[in-house]
Amino acid sequence: EGHGTGTAVGDPIEAEAIKLVFQSHRSREEPMYVGAVKSNIGHLEAAAGIAGVIKAILCLEKGVIPPNADFRTTNPRIPADEWNLKFPTKAMPWPTLGLRRASVNSFGYGGTNAHVVIDDAYNYLRQRQLCGQHNTVEVPPAIESMLTNGKTTPDMTTDLNRGNDSDHHGHVNGGVGYELEVQPYVFVLSASDPAGIERLASAYEDYLSQTIEISPDYLRNLAYTLSAKRSTLPWKMYNATSLEGLRSSLSRLPVPARSSVIPKLNFIFSGHGAQW
Repeated sequence: EGHGTGTAVGDPIEAEAIKLVFQSHRSREEPMYVGAVKSNIGHLEAAAGIAGVIKAILCLEKGVIPPNADFRTTNPRIPADEWNLKFPTKAMPWPTLGLRRASVNSFGYGGTNAHVVIDDAYNYLRQRQLCGQHNTVEVPPAIESMLTNGKTTPDMTTDLNRGNDSDHHGHVNGGVGYELEVQPYVFVLSASDPAGIERLASAYEDYLSQTIEISPDYLRNLAYTLSAKRSTLPWKMYNATSLEGLRSSLSRLPVPARSSVIPKLNFIFSGHGAQW
């Protein structure tokens, strides 16, 4: 994942740096895939680095390499084939089994250069015999289809024999392949008035009653979304810590409470960079 300055001078410099590190470890048949989220969302200034990290994590989790938006021609100063680089213009599945790894470049306004290397959570845990929760598919989508249909390639067979002791046909939606201890979660409903709490509770009760199969991962994600990704409004209700408890709580609706403390806001400016 490149920073992708988008300039005639900056892009060749970054591409050559990537080439110096990876060219000898790649080939035209197995190139280094290079992308930049800036082609999708433009300049983000201080947020550019974290955007690249988020994109890289999603690539590792989903096993999919997204395209570079509106990519037409390579800068003539970047001989991609000679340097064993490839700039995807269509979404493609991760080309190999086993550990997925991404590198992320980011250049600061004042000259700071940062680079992080990220491994996919599933294989990181598996290789260290650790137990943890994650959202990573075990097998990239296209390879999963080939395995299901009984088709493999020599490279895939080699990867399968490298000690990957997981069942590649299971847990493709982010399970870890072994039993996890069930953890309690807090489900927060927040609204502008008590009637809003009732409407939310009714909507979630209807949805959960119609949903046949709900995994622990779903409950964890729901609890996180309700507590961290919804507006914090004055009236709140805190629900139970399991699926059955949640359904029961929604049906008999505990008394909602109104927040009594007015939050105090602080604004902090780092002063870093000439643009301030």
